[in-house]
Amino acid sequence: KVEISIVLDASASMTLPVDDDKAGLALALAAAAAYIGMSENDAVRLVAFSQSSGRLAFSASMFHHRRESYPELRPFIKSLRFHGETALDAGVAELLSQRRVRGVIVLVSDFLVSPAQYERALSRLLAAGYEVKVVHVMGESEHSGAFPFGAYRVYDSETKEMRELRLDRRVLSAYRQRVERLVSQVKEFCHKNAIAYVPAFGAASFETIVMQEFPRLGLVR
Repeated sequence: KVEISIVLDASASMTLPVDDDKAGLALALAAAAAYIGMSENDAVRLVAFSQSSGRLAFSASMFHHRRESYPELRPFIKSLRFHGETALDAGVAELLSQRRVRGVIVLVSDFLVSPAQYERALSRLLAAGYEVKVVHVMGESEHSGAFPFGAYRVYDSETKEMRELRLDRRVLSAYRQRVERLVSQVKEFCHKNAIAYVPAFGAASFETIVMQEFPRLGLVR
């Protein structure tokens, strides 16, 4: 049997836009992946990390081996909070420091960091001998850019900065191009490095994602 770590990016960016419930989708997908792994009698745990003021917040559940033990994982899932900055580098470094049996890593993130950061983190996991899989989470409006035109005050949940922004056709077009570029870059890097990639865009699509996209993760044998 295989050791599987479902690794959750628990940064504040996962909570926005609020109406998208991206964090709720990420938690639900992580829990679903854990349950699938347990159903195969693999050893499965959940890991979550973020950072604040340069300090890593890292938490991990115990390993669970059977789907009958899934209720024992629920308190850990309910205890998770999304806050701080994305910590892919520091979180992966902590994972690698544990020197466990090299198994499967399923990384659940919105990948709202520079390509250099997520490429470095994923490459380190691959170099350490893990089988790496990616679940790329985005909110429905975040992915589609379905925001009304108008003036906004935009709060950066990681830097705590407030900005004035006017959304018009030009700005939204540029935004959608950036989203398309982000998705394309993450997907292309995964494909080049034999990393299973699953797009998970929109909480309303949860069932479709699990039924149609999750088989690509190869957790069911």
